[in-house]
Amino acid sequence: MLLCLKCYYGKSSYLNQTRMRIIRASENHLTELAALQKMYMEHHAKLDDYFTFDEDASARWIEYMKKFLKEKNNIALIAVEKQAFIGYMTASIYMRRPIYKIRKVGLIGDNFVLPNYRRKGVFSKMLEKTLSWMKTKGVEYVEHPIAAKNKLGRTAWRKKGFENMTIFTKRKIT
Repeated sequence: MLLCLKCYYGKSSYLNQTRMRIIRASENHLTELAALQKMYMEHHAKLDDYFTFDEDASARWIEYMKKFLKEKNNIALIAVEKQAFIGYMTASIYMRRPIYKIRKVGLIGDNFVLPNYRRKGVFSKMLEKTLSWMKTKGVEYVEHPIAAKNKLGRTAWRKKGFENMTIFTKRKIT
């Protein structure tokens, strides 16, 4: 393998040197995409038992996503490199209660990039495409919930200009 001097000296990015692309997910992708979603859930389950999933979670997720993808205000994007799925992001547009001046808002849900592809611009590219899609739908603000114990996620989103807005708390009812 030859060393890419442009990459080494910072004059080119990883994405410019690969054939990574972002595609819109369809029902045909869901079985393979479920493997990434399982890794996403395993990551969160390690952070907090609250995120532990059922044994049939992948099958349920596929059924959920079949409905999700049919809605015009939903999108799922997949980062693909050499025919392999290396990341994904889901997003929706919803209307806030009529008491707010800002009503139409984007919501980014699941997002995951395989560990070997992190810090290489994959997340940034998926976010860019998601925000562009939202903008075409007339959305000016976007939200994203982050697990409080997910330091890696909180750092990544903060770097993209997201700021804390609301803190959700939980407790077990005894």
